[in-house]
Parts: sequence; C-alpha cells; structure tokens
Amino acid sequence: MLSSFLVVGTILSCNQKMDSKNDSETTDKASKIRFGFRGESLFYKLNGKEYEIWSTWIEERRVYLDDLDKTNLTEKEKTEIFKEILAYIKKTENRKPVFFYNVDFKSSDLWKKLCEKYSSEIERIEVTNTEQENIDFYNSLVEDLKYEGTVININGFTITTVEELDKHWDEIKK
Repeated sequence: MLSSFLVVGTILSCNQKMDSKNDSETTDKASKIRFGFRGESLFYKLNGKEYEIWSTWIEERRVYLDDLDKTNLTEKEKTEIFKEILAYIKKTENRKPVFFYNVDFKSSDLWKKLCEKYSSEIERIEVTNTEQENIDFYNSLVEDLKYEGTVININGFTITTVEELDKHWDEIKK
C-alpha cells in the first residue's frame, strides 16, 4: 500500500527520498546508523540485523534506550550502540541528546553508568519507572477520552469511556 503525506503543500510518496537533513532516511551506504522517516527513530545495524531505537526530535533529540532491552544484545553491544548513537547525533545535528530509561528494566544499571560517564556530552538524562509510566499513560488516555467520539483500540479492547478503561486497565497497563 502506497501512502502519501502532505508536507508543506507538497505531496511526497513514501517511496520517495526526502532531502531535508531532519526529514531523511538517507545516510552513507556504509553507515551503521540512520534516522527513520521524518527524523523519528534511530536504526542501528549490527551483525546483519537492524535495531530500532525510538527517538523524537521536536525541540531536542530524545532517545529512549529501553527499546534495546527488548533484544538479546550483550552489554558490550549495547555500550557500542549507545556510544555510536551519541556520536552520530552530535555529528549530524550538532547538539546533545536527551536520554531516557526506565529503572525497572534490566539494562538500567548500564544506562546509568554510561549516562554518568558521558554526562558532559548529554543534554539531560530522564529516568522513569514502570509505575510512573503507567500513571502517565492512564492520565493521557483519560484526557483523550474527554473528547466526544474518541475510540481507543488497545490490547484487543475498544475503549470509549473512562469506565471501560478502568474495567480493562489491569490488562492494558505494562
């Protein structure tokens, strides 16, 4: 399926290359790292496999390290990826990134150690936990449900009211 996007009055099909630095999927062919579509996400190639690390760029480059916990990468490989992402962002965007990680995840000690070691090259470090993420997620869903006609499809549930959200919350949260 070919989708189109309206970008500043111009239609760009998904299979067209975009020229803007932040809106680019283009990188050096030999590169192990690249930004995804519209500068969202980072993709890192290692041992023939590509890993996606969630990232956003509005106002600042934010990198969510917890995506690497969903892999079977070693601590050494995660360290390599962390350092190369840091260097890549500094080189391509000429700014320091913000790193996020969850203290309840298995690599949190590694992320803490690396963030401390490279703190002078990092804009900010934001640490969260699963309980706080669930509270924030719940509050976000409640805010969405305040708008008439809102339908949220999540984890197999169709939610249209706060009451329905509350009923299924234990099965929805992390």
